[in-house]
Amino acid sequence: MSQIRMRVAGVVLVLLALASAAAAQPAPDAGLSKGIAQVQDGYLDDAVTTLNDAVRRFSAVPVRKDDLAQAYLWLGIAYAQLDSEKSGRASFREALRLDPRLSLAEGWPPKVSRLFAAVRAEAAPPAAAPRAAAATATPPPGDSLSPEEDAVYKKYRYHADVYEFAEAEAVLRDWMARNPRSARACGWLAEFMFASFYERPPRFDDGMAIADRCIALDDPKNPTSRQTLAQKYWEMAYHDASLTDEQRDRYADQGLKYVDQALKINPNLIDSVVFKGLLLRSKAQATKDPKKQKAYLAEAERLRTEALELKKSGKGEFSGAPPAGPPPPRPVAVGDDPLRGIEPGPGGLPAAPPPVEAVRVGGQIKEPRKTKHVDVVYPEIAKSARVQGVVIMECTISPTGKVVDVKVLKGIPLLDFAAIEAVKQWEYAPTLLNGVPVAVIMTVTSSFTLR
Repeated sequence: MSQIRMRVAGVVLVLLALASAAAAQPAPDAGLSKGIAQVQDGYLDDAVTTLNDAVRRFSAVPVRKDDLAQAYLWLGIAYAQLDSEKSGRASFREALRLDPRLSLAEGWPPKVSRLFAAVRAEAAPPAAAPRAAAATATPPPGDSLSPEEDAVYKKYRYHADVYEFAEAEAVLRDWMARNPRSARACGWLAEFMFASFYERPPRFDDGMAIADRCIALDDPKNPTSRQTLAQKYWEMAYHDASLTDEQRDRYADQGLKYVDQALKINPNLIDSVVFKGLLLRSKAQATKDPKKQKAYLAEAERLRTEALELKKSGKGEFSGAPPAGPPPPRPVAVGDDPLRGIEPGPGGLPAAPPPVEAVRVGGQIKEPRKTKHVDVVYPEIAKSARVQGVVIMECTISPTGKVVDVKVLKGIPLLDFAAIEAVKQWEYAPTLLNGVPVAVIMTVTSSFTLR
């Protein structure tokens, strides 16, 4: 009997300890979660109000320090998108003071990522050189590096961290010249070219020229590197609005060269089949010949069907290349159609309604209150291709609160249509100007993340 009592007492003590530990952890805060969701959904003015309220609450509770840092981080993201640089800078500065380990996820507009990078550089302690805004994919030095490689890496990072990019490049080029058969030397230099550092944009063409040399050093039976380069070429061919049609066509051809190499190694690669179709769509976008355009789009649709069949049959595999996305924002020029070259989904996109005279959200014009929300459906073909990212759209809302027009400002072909289809079903409370309902134009976002 005494043994039973001892066992029961032991169980009770364990349960009490677990309950105590759980009580010591602050519960998730609904206000913070709401503010983050508002930023992600594009309700920036509402997000500022919600997150400022969270900041006031967390500031009085020491155990909420981590939540306070997150509130300031998301507040900075909201302010930066509202072009309130002073408030955004102050919010980012406070977030990094509370938690210097904070980082910004990819996919935000440049005005957000650049402001955060600038504040991070200012916040770096004097003893440490400021870090670059976006680190390269180069692995940190460790046991797998030889003493020479470790020394080269440290020297390169020293120059890169203090923005001496010419010196950093010289270190890597010298090492590659002394080790022309080293895949690591070649890869580090290529990644340095691709990387976006604060105040130094990526050097795509230089990086791809070096990457082409790296391919010759790779295992001829490895499709991963070939597929990775194909995806890089597609991202440039589709998203860079500054390209001429000739440049876009050339990038698409280069991507097709690499994706064909990957498919030659393994014809059952789902992501390679998908991206071959996307590259053909880029060629259709670049050509002025209606016959060629029709042929490219027909082949792209055939490949889309093939990818779905590979997935359904269970024979499909993946190349191992990283997910393609989120790609860099595609600037929209005056008179340019952001959906140009994007094939509609089943049934096609409906014809755009006549233009509606509308006022843009901002200043005294507040974002309308959403009265009906429809969740976006993640397309299976995008999941199969491991495509993820953020679709940013500009919608026109009628005086009655209906979404009557949607344009993609920053898109991803496999995700655009799903995002548009969801947003078109949203409804809002009418916006009044001087007591009269008016149409409004506002920006909304839709995030797709692989789990």
